[in-house]
Amino acid sequence: MRQGHQSTGMEQKGYYANKLLNKIYISNQTLVHPIDLTLIQKAIHHLQIHHNTAQEGTNKQPYTQTVAVALMLTEYYPTTEALVSALLYDMAQKNILTHEQIASEFSSTIDSKVANLVNLYTSQHAANINEIKKIIEGGDKDMLMVSLLDNLYTMQTISTKPKWEQLEIALQTLKTFLPLAIYMGFPAIENELEEICKDIIIPELSKDKSSSLISSIDLRLLEFPL
Repeated sequence: MRQGHQSTGMEQKGYYANKLLNKIYISNQTLVHPIDLTLIQKAIHHLQIHHNTAQEGTNKQPYTQTVAVALMLTEYYPTTEALVSALLYDMAQKNILTHEQIASEFSSTIDSKVANLVNLYTSQHAANINEIKKIIEGGDKDMLMVSLLDNLYTMQTISTKPKWEQLEIALQTLKTFLPLAIYMGFPAIENELEEICKDIIIPELSKDKSSSLISSIDLRLLEFPL
């Protein structure tokens, strides 16, 4: 059985936030369009203000996942708009930040991207396929990457959740995010999600590399050309 990520004391001291800022600083040395560190720091500051208590039952700060996803996103979409949107959307989803605040403090482009992410989710772990298609048609593939990486991080740390919730998340991953990984052309993410899904849904097949869940997933997303 796959072992989930375990929280450490470093996370309480802003481990992922510092790692993200350091990664951006190094990346900016070679990027044609450097990432705006001031806006990144402002977004992290909002997270720290509004999420200053540890999650119940853990020693992780509530914004650990948000910043960890942004850190992963630097490997795919190292742009100011994509990274700031990834940092803000959870607060917008919970009505901690309004669209007016985001547009005023950051930009209307970032506000639009955040709105796409908020509209994408029908519940905490479930995404609406029709909204995914709208984002594809609108060209905001960086926001689809945010949702995919958010699901990947959730799956990587899923062992901390109760069994019933693990199954619910794995089924949603199988229905939506595994097809999305296939559609977007990220085989490493696809393989990791499939292996974790097998561990949870059909544990007796988890060691059988020849077995696959691909045939049972929804491939309707493949109707849209990249």
